[in-house]
Amino acid sequence: MDRRNQDKKRALSHADLEQIANESFSESGVSDEFYEPSSSEDEDSDLEDDTEAEADGAIATSDSEGVENEVIGNVNRPDNPDGVIDPDVVTETVVHPNSEVGNGNEMIVFYVFFLFYSVNCARILGVQHIAAHSHYTLIDTILKELAHRGHNVTMITTFQQKTPVKNFKSIHLTGMLEQVQAALPNVVDAVQQSIFVKNIHYEMMGLNVTEETLKHPNVQQLLKSNETFDLVVLEQFLNEGLRGFCYHYNAHCVTVSSVMAGRWANPHVANSAPPSAVPDLLVPFSNNMNFLQRLYNTIIYSFGSTLSQLYFLPKQNELLQKYFPKAPNVYELMYNTSLILVNSHVSINFAMAYVPNMIEVGGFHISTPKQLPKDLQSFLDDAKDGAVYFSMGSYLQTALFPENLKEQLLSVFSKIKQKVLFKWHNSSLDTKYSNILIQDWFPQNDVLAHPNVKLFITHGGLLSTTEAVYHGVPLLGLPIFGDQMLNIANAVTAGYAVALPFQKFTVNNFRNALNEALYNPKYSANMHVRNRIFHSRPSKPLDTAMYWIEYVLEYNGADHLKTSALRLKWVSLKDEIYKQRYQNVDELENAITNTLHNMDGRILLNVIRSGIGQAQKCIEQENNDFDHLYP
Repeated sequence: MDRRNQDKKRALSHADLEQIANESFSESGVSDEFYEPSSSEDEDSDLEDDTEAEADGAIATSDSEGVENEVIGNVNRPDNPDGVIDPDVVTETVVHPNSEVGNGNEMIVFYVFFLFYSVNCARILGVQHIAAHSHYTLIDTILKELAHRGHNVTMITTFQQKTPVKNFKSIHLTGMLEQVQAALPNVVDAVQQSIFVKNIHYEMMGLNVTEETLKHPNVQQLLKSNETFDLVVLEQFLNEGLRGFCYHYNAHCVTVSSVMAGRWANPHVANSAPPSAVPDLLVPFSNNMNFLQRLYNTIIYSFGSTLSQLYFLPKQNELLQKYFPKAPNVYELMYNTSLILVNSHVSINFAMAYVPNMIEVGGFHISTPKQLPKDLQSFLDDAKDGAVYFSMGSYLQTALFPENLKEQLLSVFSKIKQKVLFKWHNSSLDTKYSNILIQDWFPQNDVLAHPNVKLFITHGGLLSTTEAVYHGVPLLGLPIFGDQMLNIANAVTAGYAVALPFQKFTVNNFRNALNEALYNPKYSANMHVRNRIFHSRPSKPLDTAMYWIEYVLEYNGADHLKTSALRLKWVSLKDEIYKQRYQNVDELENAITNTLHNMDGRILLNVIRSGIGQAQKCIEQENNDFDHLYP
C-alpha cells in the first residue's frame, strides 16, 4: 500500500504544496524576484538546524522527458548516520508533470518547501512523576535526545530544569520532591519490612504520586490549554492513571521501565514471564532459583498480582475517570501501549523472552565520561594501590542511616592501603584519614571511568550496577529495598560482586566482604567478561531507543508489533457463548467474572493466612536465603 495513503498528513495535493510554500515565503518576507540561499545564512540557520536534526540527506531526480519529479527525504534513523537513501524508509513527495516547478524562482519555492516538508518533527509529551533522581535521569535522557533530534518536547517533571535546551520545555511539579523526601522511611525500618508489606507500600506510593501529578495546578493548566501531542512518554511504574494523557491527546504511548521487566510491565503488552523461571522484582533471588525459592517467588508474584487486580488497578481506574471523565477503562489504555523500553541487558540481568514491542536498552543513560575536577583527578592518579568508591545512591539520604554507620565504615576504610572516595550527605572533608576523601557528591560516571578505581561499594540500584558493568568495575553490594536485592543477586550469580545484605552489616562482616572483593581476582575477571558483553551491541542503546520511538511515530503506533494475546477479552467469550445458544449472556459473564474474582480472593486469603503452609516459613527464612545466595 502507498505510504501516502497510510499517513493523511503526507497526502497533500500539488495545490496544497504550492499554497504552503507560497505562504511560507510571504511570511518570511523573501522576495519573489531573487533569492540567494548562501547569502542568507542567518535567516536560514533555524531551518537548517531542524533539517539536519530530522533529515540526514535528500536527493532530487528528474528525467529529460519531464514525466515526473520525485523528492525523497531520508527518515532520520540511528542506523543510517551517513544519510544513505533507503527506499523502504523514505518520505516521498511527487510533483506532477504539469507542475511549473523546474527553474528560477519556482524552483526556489519548491526547494524551500521541501526543507519544511522533509522534516518530520513530532510533538512529544514526557511525564516524569517519581521524585527520585535515578528515575528522572532515565526519562530526561530519552526526552532530551528526542529534542536534540529535532522533535518538540514538553516534559512534566519533579526536578527543575537548570539549563535551557533547544526544542525542549519543562513543566515543574513544584513541591513534589520535598513531599517525597519528607516521607522517606528510616533505613532500618525499610530493611525490616516483609516483602508483603513492601508490595503494599509501593502500590500505595504509586497511587499517591499518580494523583499528586494529575491534580497539580501546572498539569491542570496544560490539560486545559490548546497544546497537542503526537506521542506520550511515561515511566512504566505503578501509574496506570497517567495513561489518561494518551487518551486526552489521542497520542501513541511509549513507556520506559526503570527496572527489569516484571509484573508491573509485562501484562501491559501480554509478555509472559512465569514465576517459576523469572524472579519477582522484590525478591533477593537470581533466576537460578532452587525449589523453595521458586515456591516463595510464586507466592510473592501471586500476592502482588492479586492485590493489584483486586484493589490497586481499580483505584488507578478511579483516578483516570476522575481526571479524564470521558476516558475508557484503564485496561483498554494499558493494552494500547505501543512500546516498552526496558532498562535491562543480558550483561546486567539474565536472558528473558520479550514480545516484539518490548526492547532492551539498558545503559542508555550513560554518557561519555568527562574530565574529573583537578583535585579529584589528582587524588585518584596518586592511588598507586587502587581506589574504592563508596556511594549509596541519590534517593536515600545518609541522614536516614544509623548514626554509628559512618564511623564504622570509616574505621574499616582507614586501615586499607587503597584510597577511598566516600559519598556521604552533609559531610565535609575529614582530614583525620589521609586515604579517604569525603564529599556530598561525586561525578559517578566519571569516577568509575578512572583506571585506578578497583571496587564500587553500592546499594545495588540498577543505574549504579549498570554503570559499573559499563566501566568494568567489580561490586560490593549493600542492598536495602526495591529491586536492589535482585540486582545484587544477579551480579553475585554472574560472579562479579560480593553481597552483604544491609540487615547483616557488622564491622567484621563488612571487612571480610571488602577483602574478598578487593583481593580475589575472579571478580575482576568475571566483570571484564560482562563489560565486553555490555559493549558488544550493533548500536548504542540510546540510538536503539530513538530508533524504536521514531518507528512508532513512523508507523502510526506500530500495532503490527502487538501480540494477539492482547485481544483475548471477555467479548470473545460472549461471542462463543452466544454461538452455543445460551440465554442471558451478560449474567453468565458476570457470574464467571465473579467466580474468578472469588478464586483470586481465596488465593489472597491463603497467602495472608497460611501461605499454603510454606509462606510463613519462607518469610522466616528470608535471611537464610540471603546466606545461601551470598556465602
